Parts: sequence; C-alpha cells; structure tokens
Amino acid sequence: MNEADYKELKKGGMMRQKEAGLFSVRLHVAGGKLTTVQLRAIHEAADRFGRGAVHLTSRQGVEIPFIPADSLAALKKFLASSGVGVGVCGPTVRTVTACQGCRVCPSGAIDSPALAEAVDREFYGKPAPHKFKVGISGCANNCMKAEENDIGIKGYIEPRWSREACTFCRLCETVCPTKVVRIPEEGGIVEVDLSGCIGCGDCIESCPTGAMEEDHRGFRLFAGGKFGRIPSLGEKLPGDLRTREEAIAAIGAVIEFFRAHGKPRERFGDTLRRTGVPALEMHLNERMARSMTPVLDITGDVCPMTFVKVRMKLANIEPSGKLMVRLKEAALKNVISSLKAEGHRVSRVTRQDDAFQIEVERGGAGA
Repeated sequence: MNEADYKELKKGGMMRQKEAGLFSVRLHVAGGKLTTVQLRAIHEAADRFGRGAVHLTSRQGVEIPFIPADSLAALKKFLASSGVGVGVCGPTVRTVTACQGCRVCPSGAIDSPALAEAVDREFYGKPAPHKFKVGISGCANNCMKAEENDIGIKGYIEPRWSREACTFCRLCETVCPTKVVRIPEEGGIVEVDLSGCIGCGDCIESCPTGAMEEDHRGFRLFAGGKFGRIPSLGEKLPGDLRTREEAIAAIGAVIEFFRAHGKPRERFGDTLRRTGVPALEMHLNERMARSMTPVLDITGDVCPMTFVKVRMKLANIEPSGKLMVRLKEAALKNVISSLKAEGHRVSRVTRQDDAFQIEVERGGAGA
C-alpha cells in the first residue's frame, strides 16, 4: 500500500496505527448519540474485526483500533448494515458535538442534539480549507466549550421583567452570576443590562412570583476557536439567533466565508486574524439578509390575536414568500386552519422545545 492509498483511507476515517498493517477506524457520531442497535453492532465489530475494545474520543466519537488492512472493507459493510457509518478526517467539517440539551438537562435552554443532527445532515464531511469543528452547548454552563470550536453555539434565555407581579424581594439580583440585574435602593424598577446577560435563566428560575419571566430563547454564535498545540478562544459574533433555521443558515454562511478566504491547512481562527472579524460579520449579515425566512414569535399571545398577527405579517410578504411562525400548542390547530382557509400553505410543522414552529407559504395576491 503506497502513501496515496493511506491518505485516501484516512479521508474516510481509517487511520493507520503505529504498528504496520493495522488501522484505527473512526465512526460517524452526531451529537454524541448512538442507539442501542448501533452500540451492539460496534461491540460485535470490535470483537470480530479488532481486539474487543473501542476508544471514546475527546469529541464524542468512537474509534475501533487494531483493524487489519484486509478487514477494512468487511468492517465498513458490517457496520453499515446497522446504520453505523465511518467518519472523516482531513480538511472537512468534522464531528458535531452537543450536550443533552433541554430534553434531558434541567439547565438546557435549547434542544442541542436536534440542532447537532440538523447541522450534521447539512455540513458533515463537506470540504473546507482545513479541519472545521462545530460544538453546541445548550446553555450558559457551556459544557461543550463553544469558544473552543471553529464554530460554537451556546443556548440562552433572555429575561423580561413584569412590574405587576414584582415584590422587589431582590432574589433575581442576588442570584445573577454576572450582576447585571440591579434594583435601585428606592425600588420602583428592576434594571437588566442585557449586554452583559449570559442568558442562564437563573433570575427567572429564582423568581417566586413570576415577575421575572422568559422573553425568548435563542442561539449565540462564537467563531474561530481551537485547542491543540496553540489554543485560542473564539469570539462571540454580534446579534443572537432566534430559530434553529437561523442557526443553521449562520453556520453555513461562516463555512462559506472560510472557503472563500481560508488558506490550505489554515485553521479558521487564523483566517479571521488575517481578514479581521468585521469582514466575517459583514459577510454574515449580507448572507443572512438574503437567505433567512422572516420569523414571527406569537408564543406569548392568545386567540384571537395569534392569527391577526400572522395575517398582518403575511400582508407584507410577496406571494409564494415564506414566513416562520412560533406558537404554543393551544393556538396551533386554529392558526393552521385559518391559514388554509385564506389560501396559504403550511409546508412544515416542527416542535421546538415547548412550542411549535410552522413554515407558511403565502398564497396568491388575493389571499
């Protein structure tokens, strides 16, 4: 086997070991999730083709070491029959890591695994100037170390204060880890400096009367981080993303920028040091303005205002244009039936955390 053959095998996740003729095979894992069927297949594969052991990587991956070169094709075929793919190496978008998110973790602000699976489907294995890593943390606790990735996502909850229910007990002020919640001595108002808010939601969780409530949840984007020999932390990009679709579009725009400006074997953070972060911000703003579907959040509204707001928003959209609507389950059936009655098309309905999101295609000029 010549050097060119070794390089091709490595691109497909089959890395030669120190011992001649043996390979460690990297498997495709998205967001750290493997089913029991996949785990049993990996177990059997390690016994049948390797030496009965696997290695858990630092990025939630699995590798099966000690695979003879003449068993690589058979191993790949065996794993594929149980839905286990081999991974990638080289200048590509690598494994997407994620915490367990709001479906499991009490602190979770976003559904990290669902976003990881969507990002994986869209970008995994796609070419880039150098390795490109994505990590998704579900909340401000940042278990997946968003700033250490080429692109990091961190979920957040933005608070909103309601004067009517507030007793000025100061619990929100006490628990705030960044001390951006402030109640003047004379009382009367609770001030929240959102520019310094990390979106942890502690003030909301601690409030005994519900005066500090959730305004919305979303995604914060960090770019240019890496670990390794010369570590550096990524920078937070301005603006926050409200929907999963926005987060995916933003990641796509960042990868597009890297492909346009990155040099071979140059990590993304080094590219940003050459171009300057403002160049990325400008590209991101232009790209998002071109590609993003407008979003209307009516989770805080009640009937009949839910559909009234949807109708008003659609009036400003061209025929066949799209609108994303976030709403509570109680309003879902009524809004969908009203949309259809007025000639609009609901092309997709997805659950997002404790709400639903529907994609609406505006009907003709008379709709």
